[in-house]
Amino acid sequence: MKKFLISTHGFDMGIGGLKVLHKLCHLLNERGYDAYLIPLDFSQTFGVYDNYNTKMVTQEVLDNLDDVIVIYPESWYGNYLNAKNVVRWMLGFPSEVHINTWKDTDLWFWYLPFYITEKYTKDSDNLLYIGESHRDIFFDRKLERAGSCWTLRKAQDRIQPNLWIHPPDSKFIPYHGAGDLVTLSTVFNTSETFFCYDNYTYLSIQSLLCNTDTVIIPHQKSASEFFDGFELNKYLAYGVDDLSRAKSIRNEFFEHIDLIEKRTIDQLDLFIEKCYDYFN
Repeated sequence: MKKFLISTHGFDMGIGGLKVLHKLCHLLNERGYDAYLIPLDFSQTFGVYDNYNTKMVTQEVLDNLDDVIVIYPESWYGNYLNAKNVVRWMLGFPSEVHINTWKDTDLWFWYLPFYITEKYTKDSDNLLYIGESHRDIFFDRKLERAGSCWTLRKAQDRIQPNLWIHPPDSKFIPYHGAGDLVTLSTVFNTSETFFCYDNYTYLSIQSLLCNTDTVIIPHQKSASEFFDGFELNKYLAYGVDDLSRAKSIRNEFFEHIDLIEKRTIDQLDLFIEKCYDYFN
């Protein structure tokens, strides 16, 4: 049985891609497989999440890479481990500058169908979505609410201040504010509305878990493209004018996220099966 080796940076609670890479390792180990983490840069401090069942790479694993399935995220260049069995996990939109350093024989998996474009469709049937909602932290705590909060995150270089629509006294959530989950939950639970300029952040879903009105500020996709991108997006307001529609179906959101968390295990089992079939 081949081992799994996941290339990543150290765990960071505020960076969704790193969380799901570490959680994939955790879930594989929990399912009885043998999975390890390996730093992209050995010179950097590499933290792990105590609540996850993860292991660091051993020399024995590195000495037997032909029996290992190596998983790289989409933003990694080349194959620095010179591995024989390579999976590319598209946690975002793949770019030509990275793809040009990969091999045609690499197996692709997509985090969301949203990232599949007309230009890049390889292995489009291979989906692996792993969520981490932290529902023990993000829930409606029945606190007194007033005003709003807002964030830019990945939109900070894409949308200029003259296009901001949040109130001047709105509470700002900085890029790395997503790493302090308890404080973030408190901000959501004490705000009536969350204005989110980043169209691709899981903060919007965590805000909904706190029962906060959540408005995505459109700047990249049409409404249909946004709603087709991720099944939970339909519970978000795509612009202020869409808020009443989003609120009208809020009660369905919590049942839907339950179904997604159950489906994660089914997708993971299919991921393992496809990897073994392809590389054996």
